[in-house]
Amino acid sequence: MKVSVLGYGTVGVGVCAMLEKAPGLELRSVLVRPGKADKPFKVCSIDQVVNDPEVEAVVEVMGGVEPAYSYVSAALAAGKHAVTSNKALVAAKGPELAKLAAEKGVAFLFSAACGGAVPFLHNLALAVESDRILSLGGILNGTTNFMLDSMQRSGMDYADALSQAQALATPRPTRRPTSRASTRCARSCSPARWPMTSCPAKASVSRASSPSRPRTWRIFSRRISC
Repeated sequence: MKVSVLGYGTVGVGVCAMLEKAPGLELRSVLVRPGKADKPFKVCSIDQVVNDPEVEAVVEVMGGVEPAYSYVSAALAAGKHAVTSNKALVAAKGPELAKLAAEKGVAFLFSAACGGAVPFLHNLALAVESDRILSLGGILNGTTNFMLDSMQRSGMDYADALSQAQALATPRPTRRPTSRASTRCARSCSPARWPMTSCPAKASVSRASSPSRPRTWRIFSRRISC
């Protein structure tokens, strides 16, 4: 399968390196900003990706809602599979993109954007066919999970844990630690809002049930409202 990557920042470079070693996958092109196409595989227009019949799938790693939404929509409309790690895009436009993918008979895969890439979506998609999902629970943010683990295991205070996380992470100076983005992403992952073909990952989650009440699926331990 030939793949086009949308974006060539830190994540995009890493994805391209992985594609070079991945069996059955081949990097076809990379969408970059105008004036940055300094190599033959780089392109500056989304039309060069969408109109390329050899591109079967796109991987969006640009970040933000726009132009990522427009680009992914165009790729899906052209019958190409789409994969994203963009939490903002999934939270804001996930159901719309999943609906478009289902209409076109292609996949919209977004497990990398949810729960720090913990692969729980596939099981939720299967569970909703026979069970009533009451809630999702857990720390659905990789940075928060890292900080809490450091505070518990190493006795760090909040400020030190935050400083360590910031030193290790890709700098995003305009963002503060918050659970809102993760909560929005969790809500958008509600199986009732997604076509079943759009939840591809595999995982194991625990289930609690009794004859007198609907089954409850628990992921991690902390419950959040969805």
